[in-house]
Amino acid sequence: MTTCSLLIMAQRSSPTILISVMFIESGVLKIDAGRERRNESGFTGILGHSAKMQSVFSLLRQVMPTDVRVLISGESGTGKECIARAIHDGGPRKNGPFVAVDCGALPASLLESELFGYVKGAFTGAERDRKGLFEEAHGGTLFLDEIVNMPVEVQAKLLRAIQESEIRPLGSSQVRKVDVRIIAAASESVRDEMIAGKFRRDLFYRLNVVNINLPALRERKEDIPLLAEHFLSTMNEKYGKHIKGLQSDTVAHLAAYAWPGNIRELEHAMERAVVLCQTEWLDQTDFPFFETQHADGNTLFQPRPWDEAVFELKRQYLANVIKHTGGAKKQAAEILQIQPTYLSRLLRNLQIEE
Repeated sequence: MTTCSLLIMAQRSSPTILISVMFIESGVLKIDAGRERRNESGFTGILGHSAKMQSVFSLLRQVMPTDVRVLISGESGTGKECIARAIHDGGPRKNGPFVAVDCGALPASLLESELFGYVKGAFTGAERDRKGLFEEAHGGTLFLDEIVNMPVEVQAKLLRAIQESEIRPLGSSQVRKVDVRIIAAASESVRDEMIAGKFRRDLFYRLNVVNINLPALRERKEDIPLLAEHFLSTMNEKYGKHIKGLQSDTVAHLAAYAWPGNIRELEHAMERAVVLCQTEWLDQTDFPFFETQHADGNTLFQPRPWDEAVFELKRQYLANVIKHTGGAKKQAAEILQIQPTYLSRLLRNLQIEE
């Protein structure tokens, strides 16, 4: 399974599912894969029984059968693209294409040509006509990831494409009708970007017909053991290992950690632990980063306003990554799985010296 399967795999044919059930015995976390449980949410493959995830699933059940535009918000690593794919796969356009684009990965000129296409001779190097992603997604879903990173000059053209259901390729005088469902994803800073004048309010209101906010992993800690077991099983298979489970005190440490990188960080932590583990059980020594992250308990857990605590946690984590890479921003961006341009913005916002 991929990371997407952590959240959802739509299934309406069966009221029951076979899932992995974990239990503590003699101080270790074991796996019993043969027990059957009622799937109350209507989905199979769900690894998340927290109240906040159940609210997400409730919204999904309502928007899936429709063609409504959806804005998925949440921190990096919470699984926004997974939710977008689930909406597509469970909706009326499931037989059409699902096309995804990272709006922060390309400069304005290139992003515009990627979205709307171009005709031969539109610019130097345009030797033939090329369809844009809008046309490629015709009859299906276009997923716009990290929408807040879209250059302002492209936002106006996107707004028109949504309003009129038509696009104009670069260099062309003709418009082309397109039929796509738009699903967008944004970090929780989208409103700050609007206030700063970097994101159009009219475009935001067009995209934000229904908002699905994904909780951070620290807000759904009761799901961490299930997710950890899933990754253990996946990594065992990937690397040919036979690790049986986790020590129970290690599970407690997993749940106590703040996981600023969310599900993606947990996946990488489990992968590292499985690769390097030399025993049959994972313990705290297989997660050495806990020692540094929890060492200054007074700093991390000192009573303070929520925004201030979150700011300091993000700042500390990003500073540690930059230090680990010796200041190499490209390598740091790869570790964090974000674009270098977004990393530069984070460094500025979190007041970290580059």
